[in-house]
Amino acid sequence: MSPQISCEYDSTKDVTLYRCDPGNRYYDLRVGDFLILYPCDAYCPCISVGANSTVEKIVIKVPC
Repeated sequence: MSPQISCEYDSTKDVTLYRCDPGNRYYDLRVGDFLILYPCDAYCPCISVGANSTVEKIVIKVPC
């Protein structure tokens, strides 16, 4: 099942927004952990559980 798009691709921001589905997987990352996501993986960044914490995201686009 493909994620549902909530905002079509915006070339000025280089982003497409998707709706978060409660049935999605969640990954519990701790300090020092990282996660690699591929272009086919829709994701909801900056979600924290419990106490608020700083979430940093780096996007690296590699031409295939």
